[in-house]
Amino acid sequence: MAFLDNSGDIILDAVLTDTGRKLLARGDGSFRVTKFAFGDDEINYELYNSAHASGSAYYDLNVLQSPILEAFTNNTSSMKSKLLTLSNNSLRYLPVIQLNTNRQVKGIGQGNAGMGNDVVNAGNATAGSTYVVVADESTMTSSFHETANASILDGDYNYGVLAAYQGTGGEDDRKYQMAGNRPFVLDQGIDNNAEGTVELPIGNSLYETQYMIEVDNRFFTVISPGHNDAGNSVSAPRSFVDDDNVASYFFALQDVSADRGGFEADGTEFFYRIAVTNDGPQNTPISGRCGSRFAFRLRVTEEVERNTGTDNYLFTTFGTADDYNNGDATVNNYVINTNVRITGMTTGYRVSIPVQIVKKA
Repeated sequence: MAFLDNSGDIILDAVLTDTGRKLLARGDGSFRVTKFAFGDDEINYELYNSAHASGSAYYDLNVLQSPILEAFTNNTSSMKSKLLTLSNNSLRYLPVIQLNTNRQVKGIGQGNAGMGNDVVNAGNATAGSTYVVVADESTMTSSFHETANASILDGDYNYGVLAAYQGTGGEDDRKYQMAGNRPFVLDQGIDNNAEGTVELPIGNSLYETQYMIEVDNRFFTVISPGHNDAGNSVSAPRSFVDDDNVASYFFALQDVSADRGGFEADGTEFFYRIAVTNDGPQNTPISGRCGSRFAFRLRVTEEVERNTGTDNYLFTTFGTADDYNNGDATVNNYVINTNVRITGMTTGYRVSIPVQIVKKA
């Protein structure tokens, strides 16, 4: 939605969602607006200048004079920053959600069991601020100089490269369940210790209990950060796929009494707890009162992994030629740039993670 200034009159320019347009198209009188959202994507609040030489009346002048975008229908680009209404007007700090890159967080291990207590999540990215997803075994062995069954170890790719494929070897090893595909871990809470470091209780309005993951349905599916007793990762069910091929996955904390500790060997849960000691929250970017920890892994789709050569439609259409071969001119790759978005449905906070998918040409 957008407010347009039309010679002094305020005009509300509203755009219906895909679902709203479908209901309106029925023409049977059943269409009703039941939900709406406001956003401030175009506003840069850093323009607020409390040191303006002309006084307090000018502190927010540049913010108020920011040009407002017209409403547009592409839901992959619009409404990235939705406004939130809170009933408690005495709050000093609002909660945030941050990607945890602390290497001490329990995560996918290096052993045959696939899980461990001393390794990490996706970690720091290797290609600037982008995480790299290896699309298949051939790309791993040719472009990243790893043997077919080797994990990506610390010191080589700094845990920012994820092996998110099934595998094509004799045993068809599920690489996405092994050490080569670590989970993304998102920690939620108040990133300021001015009000202490006591853990936020479940039920507090600032404690996040619902998350939505959005991925391009042509490229990724979402799986659990751990696996069950049989060694199988749990695939998360898609809630819906829109007309832009964006798949949404919804997760809600169900068992509030569960311990939700670290990523156990049979951990197919998506929600966990952040450890808090007398020294405050441990191994987390959250410095104050912490809320929930949410974790998941990515797996590439069959089309991304299996299609090769001239049949590699997704990479030849959406990808660009790139060099991930460490100077080896005989190896060529396609790279698709995409994003994974995580939104806290209780607090409204959103995190966008840039991801590059690499496949041998």
